[in-house]
Amino acid sequence: MQIFRMVKAQTGFVLLACMVLLALQQPSARREYVPVFAKPSNTSEPRGTLQGDFDWAGRSSSLTEAAARWQEFIRSHYPANGEYEDDFEHSHVVAAQFELMRVYYLRGQAEKGDEILKKINPLGL
Repeated sequence: MQIFRMVKAQTGFVLLACMVLLALQQPSARREYVPVFAKPSNTSEPRGTLQGDFDWAGRSSSLTEAAARWQEFIRSHYPANGEYEDDFEHSHVVAAQFELMRVYYLRGQAEKGDEILKKINPLGL
C-alpha cells in the first residue's frame, strides 16, 4: 500500500511538472512585448506622423497590443502605390513588418508570421 502511495505521489509530481513546463512553453498574448527595432527616438513626434506612430507602436506593453498597433501602423503608412517617398519611410515600414511578424511568432501564430515574411521577401525569391 505504501508503494502505491509513493508511485501515486511521484506520478502526480511528474504530471504537475509536465503541466508547468507546457504552460511555460505556450505563447501568451499577455506576455510583455519588447521590440527589436523600435527603440525610443530622441524626438517626441505626434501621433499621425511616421515617427510618432512608429514610437507609439514600439511602446506597446503586451503582444496583443503590439499586434494591433503594428497592424495600424502598416495600414496607415504602407504606400498605396507601393512607392516609398524615401528610405526613411521604407525602413520604418519594413521594420514594422518585421516587428509584426515577430509578434505573430511569439504568439504562436506562425502562419500569420510566415505570410508577412513572404510579403517582405527579403531574398527576392
